Amino acid sequence: MADSTTAPSWNNVPAKKRGRPRKPPQEGPIIATTIRSQVTRTVTMGAYTERVFTSYIEWASRELHITKQHATTVFLDRAICDLLNRDEVWKKLQRSGRDGDVTDEHAAVQNEIRR
Repeated sequence: MADSTTAPSWNNVPAKKRGRPRKPPQEGPIIATTIRSQVTRTVTMGAYTERVFTSYIEWASRELHITKQHATTVFLDRAICDLLNRDEVWKKLQRSGRDGDVTDEHAAVQNEIRR
């Protein structure tokens, strides 16, 4: 008789675990990605956010052996794309085409966000 924590197994073959396998533990900064192109933009943020951001950038640049500028670029690229990818209302608007003409650049941004 199978216990209540596992699925029954037939012919004494252990039942397979279902679901997504566990993700391997993260071993370094999550921002370890490549940037294809860059633009310069000035942003304003809260003082606390800036302190945490600066601390993260200093740590990530040391861990990845990259410049602070490059760490900043990949961090912002990853964070913004992740945020936009989770915004269901914005994605629905983008799919509807109500935001204007879809250009090649717009399509490239959408592909980058989906990554």
